[in-house]
Amino acid sequence: MESIICSSCNVPNSHDAVYCVNCGNSVQYFPPVYLPSPSERMAKAKNRIAIASFVLSLIPLVPLLIFMLYLAVESTWAISFGWILLLMVFLGFSIYLGTYIISIPALILGIVGCISDQKKFAIIGIFISVFNFFIPFLVSPINELFLK
Repeated sequence: MESIICSSCNVPNSHDAVYCVNCGNSVQYFPPVYLPSPSERMAKAKNRIAIASFVLSLIPLVPLLIFMLYLAVESTWAISFGWILLLMVFLGFSIYLGTYIISIPALILGIVGCISDQKKFAIIGIFISVFNFFIPFLVSPINELFLK
């Protein structure tokens, strides 16, 4: 069994001792409690905001990738009209409405997150969000060619 050495008088005590047998000092070890300062908590929150901006800005790209995959396999696979209609409704809502609904908060979070340690995520989130505003304009000519 290990003995506990008193930090004030260096006398060994039994392993289950609470107080030193020599001086009466507490020999139990309590790890120090570390509370982050308000500035550290604010920095962590801003880092989370920057990363949230990046993640939110990626969401509108998913329907665009689905649409591009559909255009790539459309000529090779025989897809029924019901699936095409369902896909077009989903892509229409997500590309035209979802792009703006998600990109505006992502842009705002990116601007707020620019003053964090994760500045690169915030800047990339801003650039992708700005690009996302142009997705409906990029898809519209393709849609018109596809529907003819």
